[in-house]
Amino acid sequence: MKTKTEYINNHKITIIQEPSKDLNDDEPDEIEFNLSTIKQNPYLKNDYPSIKLEPDIARYFKNSKQVNLFLRKHLKEIELEVV
Repeated sequence: MKTKTEYINNHKITIIQEPSKDLNDDEPDEIEFNLSTIKQNPYLKNDYPSIKLEPDIARYFKNSKQVNLFLRKHLKEIELEVV
């Protein structure tokens, strides 16, 4: 193993000069996430209730912002029909 010693800000640093053997060899080009399997962190304090969408519904939305926009639009339409 080749090493090189340098001093940076009066600190002795040993640098290993060896080519890396694993440079993204096993990493896929794309990673798919299944939003229906995401679980809430139990240690995170959250004032908002979490709502789980079924997979057939969740596939229509990219994120929660889209879900909220959709619901706001359609709730306004429902309120107009009721009044």
